[in-house]
Amino acid sequence: MSAKHASGRLCVHMFGAPRLILDGRPFILKAPPRTLPLLFSLLLEPKAADGRNRTAAALWPDVDIARARKNLRRHLSYLRRAFNAVGIAAPGLSELEIAGDVVSWTDVGAFDQLARVGSSDATALYCAPLLSSYEDEEWLAPHRARLRRTYIDLIVRLIESDWMAGRLSDAFARAEEALAIEPFAEELVQAALRLSMEIDEGRAGLSLFDRFAARLKSEFDEEPQSDTLSLVDRLKRRSSLVALPVQIDSFFGRDADIMELARQLQTRHSIALYGPPGIGQDPARGRLGIL
Repeated sequence: MSAKHASGRLCVHMFGAPRLILDGRPFILKAPPRTLPLLFSLLLEPKAADGRNRTAAALWPDVDIARARKNLRRHLSYLRRAFNAVGIAAPGLSELEIAGDVVSWTDVGAFDQLARVGSSDATALYCAPLLSSYEDEEWLAPHRARLRRTYIDLIVRLIESDWMAGRLSDAFARAEEALAIEPFAEELVQAALRLSMEIDEGRAGLSLFDRFAARLKSEFDEEPQSDTLSLVDRLKRRSSLVALPVQIDSFFGRDADIMELARQLQTRHSIALYGPPGIGQDPARGRLGIL
């Protein structure tokens, strides 16, 4: 299954805001609101012996199972009518099945197949978490978690591949793009920090970390992992952002003073230098190695 949707009748996009494409054109399912989540459930949930009870309870969690099953039967009927209205026969709906000749392509199915073989094309499909406009649907949580894990693992593999090929800037950009979609993927933050040390992009790496840490604190009142903080410390030590004393090549007018101070240091443990600002105490200390 390719990244681009098939040319068949009905294609379903479920990453981000859902979209239905019928014969190459946007399609609006004309049915009551819970019919669309039912369609997504049938596409995402494998058939099981208790499938009817499970689907009913998942989609109508606030009512008893008898009422939920009644709602399920009614919405299966709505879905069948909506399909029939556009010339799509779906005989398997009564068994909670949607055949491939009904829905010819889904972005989730294509993503899974491409990710399984490590194809970077899969990342283009994962434009946002699964059905992001249905945040309150608890039955979606395990599907979101599985797809998120698959996406992050794929990004890590692609970053490692870029790194091995010497494409360090591309790897860093890949980590940044992925974090825009999954901002709490800390392993991607760690990868970006390691890359920053390799490509001398300390400022970019620390800026990325600061955004991550601030959002983590704001959303969950949590701190980054100790491994992440250790990487930040290493990056700061290696980064040019850590200010070092400026060494000057020339020091005019104080050669005699430096010579005298150097002579006195041969017999003294220390010397204190005093004077108004700007007369050269700091350069003198630097020249003498007095810190």
